[in-house]
Amino acid sequence: MTFTFDSKHSASGRLMPEYFIRKALGKPPAEVFQRVGFGGDHSKTLDFIQSGKYQAGAVNYKVWENEQNAGKVDDSKLQVI
Repeated sequence: MTFTFDSKHSASGRLMPEYFIRKALGKPPAEVFQRVGFGGDHSKTLDFIQSGKYQAGAVNYKVWENEQNAGKVDDSKLQVI
């Protein structure tokens, strides 16, 4: 799979997700996923996944909730894992 983080310096969109990927799988994301990228911000990360540019990604849960409430999440293309 391909995976996108938020920005390289985001705690909730990169640092914490990377920590948990490393902890769960024992490898850095670059060794787990076929391709790893950075959306730059949480909304872009969601756009990247909805468009198919990436298959999975990490976003802050508050951003997820806000985007859902604003009708910007296509539930047929995105799901929480």
